[in-house]
Amino acid sequence: MRAVTGTEVYDPGTTSVFQQLGEQSQHHQWLQFRGTYERYQPLKKEKSVWGYFGELMLSGQGEFFNYRSSLTSAPVFAPLADSRTLFMEHYRSPRFAAAGLRYSQQVLGKLEWRTEVFTHLNIAPLSDNQQLASRGAGLSRPYLTASTGFIFNTPVGPLAVHAEYYDDPDHRLGVYGHLGYILFRGRSLE
Repeated sequence: MRAVTGTEVYDPGTTSVFQQLGEQSQHHQWLQFRGTYERYQPLKKEKSVWGYFGELMLSGQGEFFNYRSSLTSAPVFAPLADSRTLFMEHYRSPRFAAAGLRYSQQVLGKLEWRTEVFTHLNIAPLSDNQQLASRGAGLSRPYLTASTGFIFNTPVGPLAVHAEYYDDPDHRLGVYGHLGYILFRGRSLE
């Protein structure tokens, strides 16, 4: 549970339809609740593991001066390691529900195969209405996110390569690799 209060200062850019308004400010206050549940069940003499995941985000965040600033300050559903490095509109919403499955199988020694699949839907989603944020009614369609890949545990951390799918037209398919642990600093509004 979190309470948020702050003042938004908006200075329209060169492509804004609100250039004539000049700099504007607006005070915002809201409460938000985020709940996450994750559980794993070992199988086959603990050489494979099934996991399930659920997340619910409920936020009273209102609309900011424009659509992009409303999305930028909105909570984000980021289920995969690189999700926080991408800006995907359908993965940002003040209210969403998500569910997912994870499977991990030891292949050879320190080599592991991991697959994850998630779906989420936005509750009263935001939409772009001529650069203004408009809150829709009901639920968005479900969005699918999936990843499969191999992880090798080295002395300096995991070496991983994953193929990923996002239900986003700008970031549909990708390959992601890394050596070591991935750490992100928490967002100030989450």
